[in-house]
Amino acid sequence: MATYYLDGTSLANSTSIFSDAALTICAADGFYSDGVNSRELVSCSLLPQTACVSCATPCGGVIAATGTAGVYKLNIDVGGTATDIGAIIITFYVGLIPDGLLATFGGVNYNKLSSPNFGKLQGTVGTSPTVIGGISRDCSISGGTFTGDEFLFDGTNFVGSGNTVTYTIPAGNNVLTNGAPGNSVMVIPKTQAAPNVIDISVFAPCPTTGWDIDIQCPTALTSVLTNSTPKTLQNVCSATLDGLLYHVPVNTASTPGNVNRYDYLFVDQNGAIKASDGYYKLPTGAYVGVVDGIVDVTGQNCVTLTISDCDGGGTFTMTELTQGSFIVGDTVQYQTLNPTTGPSGVTKCGTITSIGSGVNTNAVLMSDIIRECGDTTHC
Repeated sequence: MATYYLDGTSLANSTSIFSDAALTICAADGFYSDGVNSRELVSCSLLPQTACVSCATPCGGVIAATGTAGVYKLNIDVGGTATDIGAIIITFYVGLIPDGLLATFGGVNYNKLSSPNFGKLQGTVGTSPTVIGGISRDCSISGGTFTGDEFLFDGTNFVGSGNTVTYTIPAGNNVLTNGAPGNSVMVIPKTQAAPNVIDISVFAPCPTTGWDIDIQCPTALTSVLTNSTPKTLQNVCSATLDGLLYHVPVNTASTPGNVNRYDYLFVDQNGAIKASDGYYKLPTGAYVGVVDGIVDVTGQNCVTLTISDCDGGGTFTMTELTQGSFIVGDTVQYQTLNPTTGPSGVTKCGTITSIGSGVNTNAVLMSDIIRECGDTTHC
């Protein structure tokens, strides 16, 4: 392999490449790479750098690291075709030893995480990593300046680059918790084919480090039927299920579409727009409260009515609009509910057979007015 010389300290900040140490003989035109990024040399001038796709690690699968203090860098290829669209879900596992995560994609920095044990974990300075881990293992992180080796992932292992890195952790980016944060999740939207490489930096300020990271390929998020606009706590149970939110599980009890505390909710299937703050009713007969796109309140149930269709069309369950409006035996108007498109648009009547709470719903109540079976005008 030939030896080349830079007029800067790295490929990124150099203006040219030379064949001799005296920097008098320009290298041949072509592409040059440091294993992470590549730049084209034309007439002794370097063009802007681009991520070296051939050197980037494909998305999907867990990458683990153990070692000493420093900064661990990965370039992850998340696909560059028109079908490589969706939410990129990154799961970062840190035990008690503190480590920080900062991702850069399309020139935008990301450091927001949600922990299955503690919820939102995000540093206040967006250009710096969010450091998570246990308070019991704090190594004077807040406001501290750290120097360590730089490690680059070669597709199999982290290899020292020979460079040292010095950085400071702002006090607001130390978000250590009383216990291990668990498999904390970051969501990065990918709404078009390019760019296709995410730059991941894991900052290890303490003498030792050990963590896992899983960067999944872009995928369309699972939808959840709910109210199209957020409600207050007082009126959420009367909300109409007329919209969709998109779900990223974080809680260990969650699966796609089964929402629990500390999960993410978005307005779009790519995870680009977070759900607005407020309360949302779910088809389960429960409701959740959202703060900054993360579910913060769960476990609350609306009153549900189970009815028998007046024409023998089956049994259906719906949430009550105003608590205490009905008793068993009352007849009400309802519409059946499609879990992805909402109410059917066809109004029917049924007689209440039981009143409960927290029951999965498959219909929506149309009003608080008591009707009668056989009422052809309203049923």
